[in-house]
Amino acid sequence: MANLYNLVRSAWSTSDPSLANGIITLPGVYDSNLGTTKTVTLDYNAIKKAKLATGAAATAGVVTVVVSGTLTAGNSLSFSLAQDISALNNNLPDVYSALIQYTIKTGDTATTVGDALALMISKLPFQATAVNTTGTVVITATAANPSIIAAEIQDQGANITVTNTTPGVKAIGQGADLIAAGIPEAVTGSTYTIYTLTYNTFKPAGVNEDTSERLDTVTLYIGSTAGTTSGNYITVLSGILNGTSTTANYLDVLS
Repeated sequence: MANLYNLVRSAWSTSDPSLANGIITLPGVYDSNLGTTKTVTLDYNAIKKAKLATGAAATAGVVTVVVSGTLTAGNSLSFSLAQDISALNNNLPDVYSALIQYTIKTGDTATTVGDALALMISKLPFQATAVNTTGTVVITATAANPSIIAAEIQDQGANITVTNTTPGVKAIGQGADLIAAGIPEAVTGSTYTIYTLTYNTFKPAGVNEDTSERLDTVTLYIGSTAGTTSGNYITVLSGILNGTSTTANYLDVLS
């Protein structure tokens, strides 16, 4: 499967997509192959699948650890923490996990145990901050690596409660991220809705005039200007692709 080109729409006009005689017309998009803004046409009947990723800022994951109750020296508190750190592009696994374990000492309080847990986490490769307040440790992931969870509670004991407070969600369609990923036409500060269209094309005639079909893709990034998204363009295009006027997370083109 080949990815023919990326199309980016960041500047807005009154022109919206249209479908007529089996042809989808996409006005005012930047063609990264040609380096120019133009109107693109696609054969609707050749499209086999369309996927939509709605642009959104990252939501940093939060795990909350609460130390409470009577602390008995020699008892152990433990839990497992895991985080997707694939954005770092280093030699660590894409998902890094570790068992966080502490043995209670004589004279410990919820505050001292919380401080110890926060310190342990800070010394590991987790991309997160751990802040203790009188025994409540709040672990907050970074926006670049937002997916963090208490993956497995390992016999945590009566003195500790671990909660996945906020699910981490990776940023989708952020202009700066797209630029870093090789889409230089994107605009920093804009959020893009991303369509990936898979469709049939014909391989040109070769030896003995043989032709064959192949699957290609085109990716369309529909962005915002000055923070205002052109929802009409998105709504119209989504309606064309799924046969309705509403959007869905995954759109299947029906033959």
